[in-house]
Amino acid sequence: MSTIKADTVQNTTGGPVTLTDQSAAKAWAAWDGTGAVSLFDSFSISSLTDNLTGDYSLTLSSAMSDTNYAVTGASGTTPPYATFLSPHRQADTGAYVAPTTTVIRVNPMPSNSDTANDSDRVNLAVLGDLA
Repeated sequence: MSTIKADTVQNTTGGPVTLTDQSAAKAWAAWDGTGAVSLFDSFSISSLTDNLTGDYSLTLSSAMSDTNYAVTGASGTTPPYATFLSPHRQADTGAYVAPTTTVIRVNPMPSNSDTANDSDRVNLAVLGDLA
């Protein structure tokens, strides 16, 4: 078995390496969902939109290969951020919003409620294959 040791791996232009057919998250984000929403940090996310109370859309920098990717995450106002993150749901009507290969719509909802809410910490990861 070989071992590779490196401090930094970059693509040829100095940016992040594109992962294809790997098990690593293809995108992730952490943001403040209260007031004027803002990203704390992210990878492969080009924009964050506050649609309604507890209803956010994230645009991916790189498209997924299809709409069968997995989205996981949690949110809350204090650790351990145990609020469930419901993907592809419109907060005001509860209607299903079909996923696309480039936009993820999510709603933080307390586990004891079906009501979306703004949270001061929302975390999300996207798993699947890039286009």
